[in-house]
Amino acid sequence: MLKATETTGFRLGIISNGEYNQQLEKLELIKIHNFFDCIITSSEIGVAKPNTTIFQEACSQAKVQAHKSYYIGDRLETDAIGSKKAGMVGIWLNRKNNTTNTDVIVIHSLDELTGVFDISLLK
Repeated sequence: MLKATETTGFRLGIISNGEYNQQLEKLELIKIHNFFDCIITSSEIGVAKPNTTIFQEACSQAKVQAHKSYYIGDRLETDAIGSKKAGMVGIWLNRKNNTTNTDVIVIHSLDELTGVFDISLLK
């Protein structure tokens, strides 16, 4: 199976409030585990999202700068705002079209990510 860097030019990782082995089993079950360079979980780090420490530790382990990293999640406070506070580009996957004022990038479908990356900080 190809790595994400070979197909998209991006490295992919996961930050989860779940337990590491459970997350790995899910990824293996749907046969996408090879796309991810790292899996960071609250059970390993000792803090959960939205604590900025988990996002910063993920960047450290992945050897990437936070300000050049995107975090996409479906929970506004936990994912998008938490990652933004840690210095990342926070993106809220708002599939339910909830209305709220926020200073993070909002998308309604993963198909919209190409437009987000076109205006990225990675240029």
